[in-house]
This record gives sequence, C-alpha cells and structure tokens, in this order.
Amino acid sequence: MSIIGLHPRHQKTENALGRRFQTYSINQGLNLSPVDEQEAFIQRQQHLLLKEVWNDWPEHRLYSALVGEPRRILDSGFGNADWAVEAARRDPTVRIEGVDIVPHLAPDDRPSNLQLRIADLNEIMPFEDNSFDFVHSRFLAPGLNWFRWPGYLSEMRRVLRIGGWIQIIEWEFIFRSANDRSDKLTALEEWSSEYQGGLTNCGYPDGKKGSSIAQMCGSWMRTAGFEQLQTSVKEVPTCGWSTGILHHIAPAAWVPTDIVPDPRLKRIGERNLVIMRDLIDSVAVFSVMGREQAVSDRFLRIKEQAKEELAQLDVQPYIRLYACWGRKDGPIEEFKPEDNKGGTFAEESSFACLFPKYRELYLKQSWPLVTKALEKRGIACTLDLVEGRMEVKTTRKTFDPSAILDARDLIKLLARSVPVQQAIKILDDQTACDVIKIRSLVRNKERFVKRRQRILGPNGTTLKALELLTGTYILVQGNTVSVMGGYKGLKEVRRVVEDCMDNIHPIYHVKELMIKRELAKDPNLKNENWERFLPHFKRRTLSKRRTPFKVTDKSKKPYTPFPPPQEKSKVDLQIESGEYFLAKQAKERAKQQERVEKQKKKQQEREQERAQAFVPPRESQANKRGSTDDPGEQKSKKKKTKEGVSADDD
Repeated sequence: MSIIGLHPRHQKTENALGRRFQTYSINQGLNLSPVDEQEAFIQRQQHLLLKEVWNDWPEHRLYSALVGEPRRILDSGFGNADWAVEAARRDPTVRIEGVDIVPHLAPDDRPSNLQLRIADLNEIMPFEDNSFDFVHSRFLAPGLNWFRWPGYLSEMRRVLRIGGWIQIIEWEFIFRSANDRSDKLTALEEWSSEYQGGLTNCGYPDGKKGSSIAQMCGSWMRTAGFEQLQTSVKEVPTCGWSTGILHHIAPAAWVPTDIVPDPRLKRIGERNLVIMRDLIDSVAVFSVMGREQAVSDRFLRIKEQAKEELAQLDVQPYIRLYACWGRKDGPIEEFKPEDNKGGTFAEESSFACLFPKYRELYLKQSWPLVTKALEKRGIACTLDLVEGRMEVKTTRKTFDPSAILDARDLIKLLARSVPVQQAIKILDDQTACDVIKIRSLVRNKERFVKRRQRILGPNGTTLKALELLTGTYILVQGNTVSVMGGYKGLKEVRRVVEDCMDNIHPIYHVKELMIKRELAKDPNLKNENWERFLPHFKRRTLSKRRTPFKVTDKSKKPYTPFPPPQEKSKVDLQIESGEYFLAKQAKERAKQQERVEKQKKKQQEREQERAQAFVPPRESQANKRGSTDDPGEQKSKKKKTKEGVSADDD
C-alpha cells in the first residue's frame, strides 16, 4: 500500500556530520533527527523499552487500559512505524492511520489495515472532525515548534470522537542521580544545555523548540479542552544498576532504603544505555552544529564524557519518562428523571442562607418565581422573613443529585442582591457562579473603596467591558463580587478582581482580553500559543525606604574622646520654652496661634507670587533716551557730533 501525500521533495536526503538527514525537514526546521538505519534501530529499541517500562498496561503493552478497545487509531509521528505495525497485526479489524513528515524509516511490508500519510504536524491535520477513537503520539518534542503544541493538541482533539483518548509519551532530557551524586554528571548537564540551546535557535517557523515539554503537556491538554487528565512519570535508569525498583516520581528527598536487586530494572537500564548513547551522538548534533562538517573539539569532548557518565553504576543515573492521557468529552446533556437509576435519595439534604434586611421586600415579591423554578427540579424552598433566612432542601421528587447544589447557589446569589431573573439562570448546567470576597484583600478602607470603584469604572464602563469580553454577569455589592457564567469566564474575572485589589488596574486585563478575542478570530492563530502577542506590563513600585537626613555641615571636626551630647527630648524642649507648664487651654491657644501665623506667612508668599505677574519688565536706559527721537534725527545728530569732534581736533 502506497504512502499518501508522498512527494519527491520528501524523499531527498543529504549527508551531514556522518549521518543522513531529510533535506526538506532540515530546510524547514522540522525533524532534526537522522533518517538512516541506525535511527531505525534506536526507534525499535525505544519501542521495546516502553513495553518493558509500563508493565502495568494490558498484555499488548501498546497503550493504557484507559483507552479501552479503539476501532480507529491515529499514530501521530509514526517514525519507523513499529508501534503502528504491531497494533495493526494485533487486531486486523482495527483501522490505523499514521502521519509523519519522514517516509524513509517506514517498512515496506505493512499490514493491509495500516495506511501511512506524509504531512507536516506543524500545520492543520488532513483529517475530518470526529474521525478517530484513539490518538497515539510519542517523542515529537524535537519536531514540533514550542508555540505549535497548544494548536497541535487542539487538532488532535478535533479529529477525536467524543469519548476518545489521546496518549502522549515524551522524554525529559535532564539526567539525575538516584543517590544524590549529580556532581558526577557534569558532562550530561552540559550536553542537555547545548541541546536545549540548539533547539531554541532552530524552531519552525520563527519560534523555538523545546527538549522538555513533558511538564507542560498536562496544562496544554487542559487548555485544548481534554478532560479526565492523567499523568504517569517513570524514572528509567541509563545503565544496568539494579539497586532499587523502577518507581513513579518521588519527592526530592526520597532515598531508597531497601536495596533489592531487580533483574527487570537491570535489563531496562542496559537497553536504555544503548538508546541514550545513540541519542547523545545523533539527536543534538544537527541542532547544535548545523551543516558544519567540522564538529568542534569541545562538543566532541562533551559527547564522549556524557556517554561515559551514563554508565556509572555507582552514581545510578536515570532519566524521566512522561506519559499523559486525556479524554474528549462531549457537551453536558440534560439530566432527566429516567437517568436516575437509583431512585429517590435515602436522606434529606438542605442548605440555608441569611439575607440582609433591605432585601426582604424584593425577595417577598419575587419568591413565587423562585418556587416555580425549583419545583421543576423537585426542590422545596422556604422564605423566613422573621429570621431573615432562605432554605432549600430535597424532596422525594428530586431526581438530579446536583439540583440541591444549584439551589444553594441560587439563594446565595439572591442574598447578594442579584436580580431573580438573572439568579435563576444558575439552574442551567452550563452556568456556574463565583462569589469573590474582596474586603479581606485590602486592609485600609479608603483604599479598598477606591480599588473597588476601579472594577466599575466611570459610569460602569469597565464592568461592562469585562462582561462582554468574558461572557459573564458581574455584580459588585458591598464586600463581594458575584459572577455568573462559564467556567473559563469565571476564572478570568477572578484574576482581574484579585489583581485589582492588589493595585493592578483592570484596564491592563481588558487590553489583554481584547487581544485574545481578536487572535481567536484568526483560524491560523486560533489554536496557537498567544504568549508572544500579549503585552507584558512591568509593575512599578515606589521605594518605601526612608530618605536619610541631609547633612549640611560636612566640615571635619576636632577629635574628642567624649560622646556627643544626648539629644533633648520633646519634654525637655517644652520645659525650656515654658510650654510644659501651661494649662491645656493655653497650649491649644498657642498651637492655634502658631497655625494662624503659618497661614498668614503662606498667604503672603502666594500673594507675592501672584503679584509677580503684574510687575512690568525693566527697560534699558538707551531705549528710554532714544524712544522719542525719529530715526532720521538720530542719524543727523550722530553726523553733527562727528563733525564737531573733527573740528576740535583741527
């Protein structure tokens, strides 16, 4: 079966640094790994290694038991297609499709239920929506742009069917020591640093790549919309040391106490030693050195030392292997009485809430609407005007377990002055609420009132902008901010409100949200990481350090062995001036007189400043003498003066 999308430009190769690379990938900055037989051998060893590491998976060891039994599978980045071929031969009724940019490592004898396709993973996937039950992806970090990962995961979610799973496996290229002897792994640290630096400078199209994206996968998958996220981390030895067990990630201070020889661990380490030595030789060479045929002596020395450090049995080096899973869930369907197979509740659940006195009349008038809305959910409600209390509780007609929680949120919003027409919307499954307590975030009351006003803005413009940009309803009342809307909008509003109370003006977040909304309209940027487009405002804080007193007299004083005289206290100064012996009323009169004198002095200074504007400028004496003469007369006078001087000389 032929490979779909194969073009002659994908088959061209070039030799560099003793290995063979795909010319198209090198020119576009895509796959920087070799495409020769040695690379195919290493990928086969990695495939066997993963089957040994995750021994808690089903018998086939191809994917986790979470995935179930998918009928249509996508292998994203198939490489030498070992995983896809084994999955296809395991069950001939399963349809598998593989996609990658490199066709050179694909085997010729492929099962009939396996179809390979050539495509760039940095672009939109050539598959229809809701096409696959399971997506398998591993070791794509060197081939995907760092800013492409969120968009790539969104594409994988798009092609998945509702209920489908994605499985991602990646190395974290940071080498550690199990017995805290990382000082013996200096060459491996230098190699990792060089590798990361090389990937950063050769990204596609203009961004960087990352060697350790494993820690970010969970966050990116959550942003892409995956649910039921799970992560498994294995610490895989890089040589055959067998003291301890292969375990999940442990705290930093973990030290193995029971030394148990493990032949399986030793076998895994020996296999991983072969893999890591080849990766050190090949994976970082092109990203670091480029097309230069002469590899620097320093990098060669680092590589050789790093390969030696991998095999130090006394140091017990290991590397972490991350696996992440996520599920695509569909829209939340309405819960109906027939969906409750367990029948009525065994016990009654109730919630109560107090309300302020000024809400009594409004609640009394609007309570029939509340009762009618809750009756549809089988929830009973009571309004106690004597105690100022609202209560909701389940009945034998209640069929939805979450209905009592929605009713609790309803009375909580009504107590916070939310209109009843708006508060009833909380009974919708797609709507949530959040009551943000802001009074405890600012101690000073005046400062609190000022910052709370910033949320509203002039004539409520800032509040309206936040509601439009986040798709929520916001009500600022007293010491709380009540928010209703989707979960994403609630998260954004809480961040804006808390930052506003921390003296960060909401206008900065409004600008950021406006930029995000415009980026979401662009289909090419909709699923990309927007960090590079968002503004980064620096917070300027004024120094609260006291300014030192200015010393005007800096003359050198004669030395004296005696300490300086003690400064006089406030009481001593009052005794000297006689103020100490005055009565209370006399002291107040003296202070009042002092304030009046200061006011008079300031008033005089201000009057002098105003009078300066009315003082005419001084004119020069020459202008005063010649201001009344005509210019012609002045010339004749000068001429006569010169003639008189010459006559005197004669």
